[in-house]
Amino acid sequence: MRRYSISHHRSYEMRMLIH
Repeated sequence: MRRYSISHHRSYEMRMLIH
């Protein structure tokens, strides 16, 4: 769960940056 959360968080940040 923790690993998934971290991975998901990174993806979210990258998406925000691109947006």
